[in-house]
Amino acid sequence: MRTAGRATRTLLLAVPATSLLISSSCRSLQPLEAGAPVPTGAVRVRFAAPRDLLAVSPAGDTIALGGVRALRGRVDAERGDTLAVRVDSVWGTSASRAGGSRLTVVRGPEDRVEVRRFSQRRTAWLIVGLGAVALVAVLVAALDANLDDLGGPSGGY
Repeated sequence: MRTAGRATRTLLLAVPATSLLISSSCRSLQPLEAGAPVPTGAVRVRFAAPRDLLAVSPAGDTIALGGVRALRGRVDAERGDTLAVRVDSVWGTSASRAGGSRLTVVRGPEDRVEVRRFSQRRTAWLIVGLGAVALVAVLVAALDANLDDLGGPSGGY
């Protein structure tokens, strides 16, 4: 009985490992349509112009955040064009103090809200890519088996 070569084993192990690592590409932050309600969950808000915002820290202190260009967090509530967000991260001049705080954002017409959604295009490319990796793995395994049959260098070093 033949044993698979080191390269073949490595490549065959790479297929499931690659699929696990790339599986997160099936979801991405995508722009929310104008007027659509914002689902509670992960969002990214990009402001048309930098804003000064007031946040409440987990300890209850008020934090002034200046020059905020964007923020990422989870929507706790929505009312009209106003979002209550629990902040994960902020991009701006005083961003380092904002993690874990809560703030209220009034969306302007030029502000962009992105929500995490299923991405058909990324999923299609993921399937094509994994198919290509699987095809290469099968070809390498077949080539290794043929070399063993022909008396070529053995794969088991």
